[in-house]
Amino acid sequence: EDALKDKTDPAGVAVLDLDDFKLINDTYGHQAGDTALRTCVDVVRACIRKSDVLIRYGGDEFLLLLQCETEYAEKIMRKIKADMETADPARCKPYRISISYGVTEFDKGSAGSIDEIVARADKIMYKNKMRKHGKT
Repeated sequence: EDALKDKTDPAGVAVLDLDDFKLINDTYGHQAGDTALRTCVDVVRACIRKSDVLIRYGGDEFLLLLQCETEYAEKIMRKIKADMETADPARCKPYRISISYGVTEFDKGSAGSIDEIVARADKIMYKNKMRKHGKT
């Protein structure tokens, strides 16, 4: 919350979820799950600026605070998603790494606590994940 508290410029808030993380852990072991998480972090870090903030939010969820408007945050997230899906070009891993995400905007004048803003991004991410799996 402190990262956003004093902002006057809009900030994109994204929730990322590593798809099929439990399946990777259960099928290939926890070391494979750890590798998938590290790959996810590496890809995200390569796509964001030093001023942006990446936080592991849960087991396979990340929160990303981007100092930009929602449109640009969406562009960054599309790049992260595309890069994630090609993160293993030699096909060394027996599984594919992909993410689902949701983006919303925080701006100092908007109503809602940081918890409400993150919940809004999480809800968008969940809708995108359900759409991806054909469960609309």
